[in-house]
Amino acid sequence: MNSKGKVASLAALASALFYGVSLPFVKALEEGASASWTSAFLYLGAGCAMVVLACALRISGHRDALGGEPLGLRQVPLLALMVALNTASAIALVAGIALSSAAAASLLGNLEVVATAVFAWLIFHEPMTRRFVAALMAITLSGLLLGWEGGDGLLSPGALLIMLACVFWGLENNCTRALADYDVVAVTRAKGIFTGAASAITAVCLGGSFEPASVFPLLGVGAVSYGLSIVLYIWAQRHIGAARTGNLYSIAPFVGAAVSWIMYGFDAQPMFWLALALSALGVILTWEDVSRGKGKGSAEEEAGSTA
Repeated sequence: MNSKGKVASLAALASALFYGVSLPFVKALEEGASASWTSAFLYLGAGCAMVVLACALRISGHRDALGGEPLGLRQVPLLALMVALNTASAIALVAGIALSSAAAASLLGNLEVVATAVFAWLIFHEPMTRRFVAALMAITLSGLLLGWEGGDGLLSPGALLIMLACVFWGLENNCTRALADYDVVAVTRAKGIFTGAASAITAVCLGGSFEPASVFPLLGVGAVSYGLSIVLYIWAQRHIGAARTGNLYSIAPFVGAAVSWIMYGFDAQPMFWLALALSALGVILTWEDVSRGKGKGSAEEEAGSTA
């Protein structure tokens, strides 16, 4: 297996871990800020974390440790689109979390994987091998089973908002894929600061409010779950593509659900274990796909490619 492919796969899994733990904490902090302000503080936390990371890398002499080209004016339109999609998706997600249980909200996040893979196929023509399609189907079925078990129903207002957020993020993930060869810290910093600012402006326009005590906890969650997580995600995309990164990222909802059950309690039913097995199968199949395909869904998956 390509060594960078292995490391990139691990980076995608770590990114999922860092993001997965955020949803239960956002649920716990929901009463302290409106959806728009919550989104603003989460992304501003990410932006601030990237400023600190950039300074630390420069001081330590490892400024180019993560590689990538510097951002330029040509990337501004794409960054603007990403900021708009991030703002809309984050606000929809936080609003959906407020109307759903933390576990159900986490598990419905699996739909982001499907959206990312479909957009990757349509926009970047990333090949979908039989193995990868099987992985996608397993994860999709897992998400449907868990969404049904969550008790809110897939068509509940909260679920619909989360599904909408997943579609926006699926497209945004592919916009990010277009910037994967650029400085990942700079990209994440720009996404964090400008999405945070856009969300704050939206909050002011909508008359949103927040409690001062919730600001630093949200900034802290944002620094890890949106800042560090996004850096790892973009770096993984550079080496194994948007679709495969997204598929490995699919463990995030299960991490979120597990933390939710620890924080809020949950009586796991047999359907959950079946869904968990399907998701694990999807991740294993994706790992095998990366192992044999040497990275970004390379075409050596000849016989099985559906592209």
